[in-house]
Amino acid sequence: MKYTDSDVPLAEAVTLLETTTCRQVVAFLLEVDGVWDVRTLADELVRLDPTLPPDTEADRNPVEERAIRLYHCALPKLAEAGVVEFDVDEQTVAPAERLDALGAHLGETIDYSDGGGRFGGVFASS
Repeated sequence: MKYTDSDVPLAEAVTLLETTTCRQVVAFLLEVDGVWDVRTLADELVRLDPTLPPDTEADRNPVEERAIRLYHCALPKLAEAGVVEFDVDEQTVAPAERLDALGAHLGETIDYSDGGGRFGGVFASS
């Protein structure tokens, strides 16, 4: 995929990429094409996040927590900006027109206070 930041100004990129979950979605979709079920995407993001401890608590489900965060926060925000296509009814997400442009900002020196790690520093904390 081509990486150009011409379509997403820095100020907008900082706002769109302010959460680790949004950064993880962008990084993941840049690497893996296709349409993803929200639950499957959540599972993949949890699997790739080295900072999450093994799920030993019966009352805590990190995949479910991530799916909820995706569905209610990250995906609507990225969809409104034209970065992903999010079908609320089908609960699917796919790359959209501005994904590459926003992805170009992942490598910039922006203070992501909760970042660091794999995928350009986006898979280090949730």
